[in-house]
Amino acid sequence: MIPFQLPIDAGEAVALADLILEVGGHAGRLKSRLPVLKLQRIVADPATLTADTTHPETWYIAVQAKEALILHITASSAPAVVLFPKSMMISRTHNLVISAVTDTPEHRAVLKAAAAAAR
Repeated sequence: MIPFQLPIDAGEAVALADLILEVGGHAGRLKSRLPVLKLQRIVADPATLTADTTHPETWYIAVQAKEALILHITASSAPAVVLFPKSMMISRTHNLVISAVTDTPEHRAVLKAAAAAAR
């Protein structure tokens, strides 16, 4: 068996994702409510919260965990999104799917372009 370690704590990623869904993807509300989670292994940047341009209840957010990542958080009922086709599955719950890619300047540019297209 090959040992496999996720680059982020899946439980904390799910807690963050639940909060994002709860605040409706509103970055200001996320920032004010984030301390309630008492995350210990993830530092989320609410200013980077970006809604997907084509699917409701789908967001991206930059986090610092074991490495810098961009999380893709979506309702499990939403169709697959290919903005980052080589993303890694972090968690799947009854109502959420969370995946991640390494936070790179190229990935940030893709998110910036997606956010601009949404306006």
